[in-house]
Amino acid sequence: MCTRGCFLRMKCTGDIFSSQINKGELPMRYKFLLHVLIQCLSNRRAGYDLAGNDLVGLMVVLVLNKLFSISKYIYANMKENMKRTGGRTTGNKFWMYPRFL
Repeated sequence: MCTRGCFLRMKCTGDIFSSQINKGELPMRYKFLLHVLIQCLSNRRAGYDLAGNDLVGLMVVLVLNKLFSISKYIYANMKENMKRTGGRTTGNKFWMYPRFL
């Protein structure tokens, strides 16, 4: 509920109760912040317009200046992606976040 309330205060024009938020429905300064977060921290391969609940929560934490462990977030996404490949540790899947490694 805190996340949805923050998006109301940000003047989001889209559906804030959906599972993903479209960055095009935000004002310019928040749209740019969400764009940077999607580009840098998302484990997507295509479709950089929508942000899931976890990334939206990260954006709200940054906007409200609250404590959050971004390294824990990155590690959790890396583990999730490794499970998606069947547990193999070889190949290019391990180097998903080269900006932070």
